[in-house]
Amino acid sequence: MNRLIQNGKTIIMISSKMPELMGMWDRVIVLSESRITGEQAKEEFSQDKILSYASVTTKLGERAEHKKIVKKYAIILALVVIIIVFSIATPRFLTLSNLMNVARQVSMAGVASVGMLFVILLGGINLSVGSAISMVNVICAILMVKLGLHPLAASILRRTFLHRIRHLQDFWSQG
Repeated sequence: MNRLIQNGKTIIMISSKMPELMGMWDRVIVLSESRITGEQAKEEFSQDKILSYASVTTKLGERAEHKKIVKKYAIILALVVIIIVFSIATPRFLTLSNLMNVARQVSMAGVASVGMLFVILLGGINLSVGSAISMVNVICAILMVKLGLHPLAASILRRTFLHRIRHLQDFWSQG
């Protein structure tokens, strides 16, 4: 590197290790949060000054921190907003009967999700189960609503449809 410097070449080194840089530099430019926060010539070297340049907090950094927090908690924030909006729009939204109804509707997806978690963790990844369950549920809903089929008969048909679809998926995935 010294030969390159003697030939007039510029070398840019990026490091967080001060001793590594000390013997090789003519000038130090410190970047923090995507902007230059300080510059020092070799004659003015002060490790404390360089560290103070590196720890400068800017408005840009504060905004970036806010973005990280919003990104991390966005789904929870969206859920809270939805709950507030529906609570204001519909007085029965937060009643026990409505919350139990929502829990009942979500329970099947929850059970399927736990099952899929085990399948994925054990290495037998098959993400088609969710789409098969959804398709069979839609077919059964149409049979009950449009054709007036009894829910018990629809449930038996649902189980049969799902079983047949899973056999087809297994057949196609094997080969």
